[in-house]
Amino acid sequence: MKIKILIIISIVLCISIGIGYSFFYRRPLERRADIIMGTVCEITLIDKDKGRRHEAFESAFRILRGIENSMSVFDEGSELNRINTSAFHKPVYVSSDLMFVVEKSIFFSTLTKGTFDITVFPLTELWNAARQRETIPTPDAIKKCMETIGYENIVVSENARGRQFVRFKKVGTKIDVGGIAKGYACDLVVASLKGRGITRALVNIGGTIFAFGKPLGKTQWSIGVRDPRSEEKMIKTIFLNEQAISTSGDYEQFFVHEGKRYSHILDPRSGHPADQVISVSVIAPSAMVADALSTSFFVLGIEQGMILATKLQKVETLFIYEKDAIQEITHTEGFPLIP
Repeated sequence: MKIKILIIISIVLCISIGIGYSFFYRRPLERRADIIMGTVCEITLIDKDKGRRHEAFESAFRILRGIENSMSVFDEGSELNRINTSAFHKPVYVSSDLMFVVEKSIFFSTLTKGTFDITVFPLTELWNAARQRETIPTPDAIKKCMETIGYENIVVSENARGRQFVRFKKVGTKIDVGGIAKGYACDLVVASLKGRGITRALVNIGGTIFAFGKPLGKTQWSIGVRDPRSEEKMIKTIFLNEQAISTSGDYEQFFVHEGKRYSHILDPRSGHPADQVISVSVIAPSAMVADALSTSFFVLGIEQGMILATKLQKVETLFIYEKDAIQEITHTEGFPLIP
């Protein structure tokens, strides 16, 4: 669906203020980062207890590595890889974490009428191979690939002893949960931090961000959404507290062929990259919801995306698109941002 190696959202944390407050508060702010799940995972904690911070960090990164080991599409030993290799031939028993993500993926597929679909992975492989050859797939290759795609091809169930399994209805079907797993991992980390007594933190899993509590010297965390056509320019500043934000755009993973830009975000309905907008940000109470919906709205475009967004409670969207070479912005009413 989307390979969000790095969704470029600039986090406006007012570091200079934070450093000053850290001195007076016995350095309660600490930030750690690592490369996990193919992306940068950064966690910022504010807590005076150094031991509690250490335990919270250790637990958080342990959770992230566990998700990576289970849900990586590139790791031959992962649960996800076992599904893609064997699920057409026999039931593949999976952990409760992976089953939850697969079931939620099917839910979002139904909600968005198939614009979010984890079975798009064969198309992703096809377009990635074409990108390496500096060309685009042939219509016949896309058509053949489309025969394996459709979330309806996923069967989730359990046996008589309650063991959960996944099966595929069609040969060639494969799944990639990259469009939702980072959000799920973010939510798990947030729950772990809170369970260990952390009351103020910002969790950034490859650009899918959750913030809670108050940052040092401020009342809310401020997140800058970058201009998709300029790395140095911010479009908007968004304030978060007990909320998540995720952005999908055509500016990080793309290639140009014969003067046309091709995004890495594919439309499961057509087999081609989505191109109606250039960036979509979603704010939601859950990082997993924001993660999945940002992809869906990018594929749906402004008109259909706004119709769906207005039907969802506590979900706000920011669409960025181009018209006559002029960048324009639209967003749902009540979006918590400043000019």
